[in-house]
Amino acid sequence: LVTDEAYTFLPSFSPDGRKVVYLSCRRDTNGNGRIDYLDNAGIYVLDLERGEETSLVPDEFQNKYPSFSPDGRHVLYTSWRNPMDRSGVWMVDLTSGRETQLVSDRFDNAFPSWSPDGERVLFSTWRNDTNEDGRIDLQDNSELRIVEVRTQEERTLVEDRWNNMYAAWSPDGQRVAYLSRRRDTNGDGRIDSLDNCGLYVIEVNSRKERGV
Repeated sequence: LVTDEAYTFLPSFSPDGRKVVYLSCRRDTNGNGRIDYLDNAGIYVLDLERGEETSLVPDEFQNKYPSFSPDGRHVLYTSWRNPMDRSGVWMVDLTSGRETQLVSDRFDNAFPSWSPDGERVLFSTWRNDTNEDGRIDLQDNSELRIVEVRTQEERTLVEDRWNNMYAAWSPDGQRVAYLSRRRDTNGDGRIDSLDNCGLYVIEVNSRKERGV
């Protein structure tokens, strides 16, 4: 479908299966003399029936995690655009090309995911200095939040007492499954990225949680 002349990754089908969205690094944006995964990635859409590729979001900034909305009219993604090098959550209209920022880039955000009805977006976010090293970054625990697409109102689903990531909606939109590190599984006296994750499910409305 796409040649290996560029570094292309994270493909995802449209709901009707007629298009694929993906990231591709095609310019030496960091000036190190080569084109690889360290360069900025643009977002591209390939029409499978016509074999036509369209540049949806340019590689002026670093973009990640693209996915189609359930109705196939928008693409969701994160993008690093502020001087502090933090990522906001964005969506782009496939017809008009108009971009909308759903979540501010005041803090880092990652792994955005559409609800089945397309009205909400689930994402991980780093907002507190949970390891008490004097800064807020990806070494801290991440919480899970939901943002309303229409109003951009946010609410916390899972707090950052633990490190939570890779969340996914149930087909009915009533539950969320995710990974969470909560025990010192390697016995080194701390809970961090070297420990194992548990799998958890939480009810979206009641926030009742259980370990799977």
